[in-house]
Amino acid sequence: MKFFKGHFSCGGLFFTALLDREGRLWHLNFKAFPEASFLRRLKRHFSSVEFTAAPASLLASLEKEIASYLTGRNKVPNFPYVLLGTPFERQVWQAASQVPYGEVRSYGWLARTIGRPRAYRAVGQALARNPVPILVPCHRIVGTRGLTGFSQGLAIKRRLLQLEGALSQ
Repeated sequence: MKFFKGHFSCGGLFFTALLDREGRLWHLNFKAFPEASFLRRLKRHFSSVEFTAAPASLLASLEKEIASYLTGRNKVPNFPYVLLGTPFERQVWQAASQVPYGEVRSYGWLARTIGRPRAYRAVGQALARNPVPILVPCHRIVGTRGLTGFSQGLAIKRRLLQLEGALSQ
């Protein structure tokens, strides 16, 4: 499978994106390189994985959507994406996507929502593997005692929740 890889900065944050030839986002993170665990997952799923530079127009379109979110113009970036994960992970990500902008829920709430009330740790692990943070808003899931866990770092989680008004400045 051939993928585009590109980098951009937006709102003071740096992003790396992996997109397919149809322009769908497969992976987004706030680092200079894709997550190693996601690359391993891709290689298990496809017999061959190749990366080439993403077309500037495709990156500009993604950057525009992320910028609209980071400036508060859009509550959810409107960009096509693919979720590569186990059925359980996809169930968790789908449920996390239902948490409204500006609100937070606990890991326990999410576990109960998917019908697995004792699986709050597994829910946290699934959220850590979310390949498209912001588009699947896993930052809206918090611990019962406050901010915990975010694959991109707690400072970014705090910033996103403050942007949405779910956390005081």
